[in-house]
Amino acid sequence: QLSLEMLEAITKLAHRLTALGLEPSLVHVYPAIESYESPFLGLNKEIQDFVSEYHDFLTQKCETHCDEKQALVLMSQCHDVLQKIRKRAPETGITIRLTQTLVRMQQIMKRLDTLLCLMQSQGEARHQIAVKLFKELVTADNRRFSLRDVFSTHTELLALRVTENAGRTGDHYVTTTRRDYFAMMRSGIGAGFIVGFMAVLKVLAGKLSLAPIGAAFLYSMNYSLGFMLVHVLHFTIATKQPAMTAASIAASIQESENSKDRNLDGLAELCVNVFRTQFIAILGNVMLSMPMGWLLAMCWYFYTGHHLADPDKVQHLLHDLDPIKSLAIFHAAIAGVCLFLSGLISGYYDNKALHNRIGERLRQRRTLQWILGEPRLLRLTQYLDNNLGALAGNFYFGIMLGSMGTLGFILGLPIDIRHITFSSAYFSFALVGSDHSLPLSTIAISLAGVIGIGFTNLVVSFGLALVVAMKSRGVHYRQWMPLGGMVLKRFRHNPLRFFWPPKETTDQAQSPAP
Repeated sequence: QLSLEMLEAITKLAHRLTALGLEPSLVHVYPAIESYESPFLGLNKEIQDFVSEYHDFLTQKCETHCDEKQALVLMSQCHDVLQKIRKRAPETGITIRLTQTLVRMQQIMKRLDTLLCLMQSQGEARHQIAVKLFKELVTADNRRFSLRDVFSTHTELLALRVTENAGRTGDHYVTTTRRDYFAMMRSGIGAGFIVGFMAVLKVLAGKLSLAPIGAAFLYSMNYSLGFMLVHVLHFTIATKQPAMTAASIAASIQESENSKDRNLDGLAELCVNVFRTQFIAILGNVMLSMPMGWLLAMCWYFYTGHHLADPDKVQHLLHDLDPIKSLAIFHAAIAGVCLFLSGLISGYYDNKALHNRIGERLRQRRTLQWILGEPRLLRLTQYLDNNLGALAGNFYFGIMLGSMGTLGFILGLPIDIRHITFSSAYFSFALVGSDHSLPLSTIAISLAGVIGIGFTNLVVSFGLALVVAMKSRGVHYRQWMPLGGMVLKRFRHNPLRFFWPPKETTDQAQSPAP
């Protein structure tokens, strides 16, 4: 009787797997399922033959029955199709529905494989499979209402797609040659130039008598449009990098874990390159945002006759930079969380642009064809295909920064943000507003606050992004200790490499920029 029940379970699982194998979401990603004979249909037919013959054998209508080998071969083909779908997902995008379908199919195939092996095994092997299945059933029954398990299982693939989209962008934020190193510095300097004007607009908006929501809107648009302009001009905000490069490091850790020799030298070198790139990008941002803030404040005083920051504003700006007497470090950590979320948003919209074919759809709009013309429309849609995620991430990041203070005011909580590039410009405003008469101790504390804010921005955003990227790839933490030892060894041997790129070899000089 138990064997008959297992045959009934095998039949139901085969029907469910076949139905899921013909889902439109799967066909959208892998159209070849419809072009050729689907292995899911073949598996269903083979399962029906196997169940029919085994049923006749159990009811003594025949003396023999077929084995499960052919069914296992077809299951292997089904596994191959799922792997192809997973590999094609980065090119076509993925949805929550497709994620749930893939997870469900994987679970069904695992249970089907267990039941087939249980039906055909004998002796001790049969007992081991039965005990293992019993444990799985008991565990599943105890945890069937666990929200944590559902969230972890169904978000793994979606998180992987999002972090991979961010990781492909992160590859551009890792420099290996001096040419790329100085290109990153110039990119950071360009961003510092724009941030100087954004900081002036932020201070001027603060002088207006606006309701909290109105002030939040002006601040948000200032940040959002400014960050989007920085991206359009191919400049770099240094604090945006960690959320992107974390996915690249997680991918390297996974490759190292999967390799037989598990050589971490390449990964340690990647960490050095990432640190050096972060350093020069931050230096480029501060290198121009601080003098640009000073220049704009002086120009404002020259043309208007009064300082951009009055004495009360000077004291307020200096207090916000004080890492001891204010919540500057805590607010910098909040900004780091916003940076991390903006990285996820960028990956989400990159995935959405691929899956929904936004560029292709826009190219079909006759109104846009008439207004822009086909050549311009093609360039615009190609740009959106490649940059929609970055633009959306910058836009939402600006909204988070601009509205965080208002949110804290509404909730009555000490919530605000501190960003290193803007903080360096605000220090220049305070310096000019005080007629360059700040005590050396105040200058030292303010500069220490700027450094602490930048460090907190980077550590929080990078740490959160790296944890999510590692979790989505199933990476374990056991390699962190030897990896940290290799990085420290490189620092002791040659600390200059963490701040200055090595001399280019012939191969490096001939290789294209990443």
